[in-house]
Amino acid sequence: EELIIITSDYHQERVEFIFRSVLGEKVCLSYIGVDSEGIDSEILDKLIAHETLALAGLRKNGVIF
Repeated sequence: EELIIITSDYHQERVEFIFRSVLGEKVCLSYIGVDSEGIDSEILDKLIAHETLALAGLRKNGVIF
């Protein structure tokens, strides 16, 4: 089986971490990061900062579900 996950480019690394943590090698995973070029740079900077912190939290504490 194959699962194709589409998300924003700034969110893709965290999505990959979560899906790999939950599904492991059970499914073939592919990712598409949609370009965020149209987002205001100030907003994009905040989104990227949020993703960085959220991914660090996941790496430290694991995926809890």
